[in-house]
Amino acid sequence: MKKIRIVIAFVLMAVLMTGITIVTNSQNLKNMFMSAISSDKKDESIVATVDGEKIYQYEIDAHLIFTQMQRANLPDDEKDSVKEYTAQEILENRIESIVLVNEAKRQGIKCDYKEAKNYIKDSYDMIMEANDENTIFLKEYLINSELSENEYLQLATESHYRALLKAKLMENFYKENGNDLKTEEYEKYKNELIRNADIKIKSSAFGLPQVVSDN
Repeated sequence: MKKIRIVIAFVLMAVLMTGITIVTNSQNLKNMFMSAISSDKKDESIVATVDGEKIYQYEIDAHLIFTQMQRANLPDDEKDSVKEYTAQEILENRIESIVLVNEAKRQGIKCDYKEAKNYIKDSYDMIMEANDENTIFLKEYLINSELSENEYLQLATESHYRALLKAKLMENFYKENGNDLKTEEYEKYKNELIRNADIKIKSSAFGLPQVVSDN
């Protein structure tokens, strides 16, 4: 089950690297997040499948709480800098991400995995050496998710690599179709890929249809 923590692992790393303090004044939010990712409490019910890849309820829960924690530490006039996602938006983003990564792989796109691995290791070391609130939070994350340091680094590297694949897919699209294309053209391309993917929603909790696509 550890493989499905890939996205959460890298999102956590990415936010910590921005310097945003994750420790929130709301202990309740922190407890909710740790519960969402803990091996014995997390909800492993499947909410969707995308070309056979499963999306679990606890992924949605953890992302939702995590964004709330980010916003909780910001002054009121800065809260808009961190988007307040709904569960439905988080699920839709996960679906889109999987579809784009699969398309990149289908096209034979490759990125430098070693570079991704080094970036994550350097970022991890920087956070740990800071010995601040974010260091404590990351250590608590590892304990609650029952991940060793090496396992976490592997998951975060895989997630970063997936992000690089998506970026390369977009770069290739503009190269092949003209760099002067508007953003809307790439959005149309993504939407077409999503429409053609085999996407099944297993839960109606987010107000989405039971089956988005079933080709």
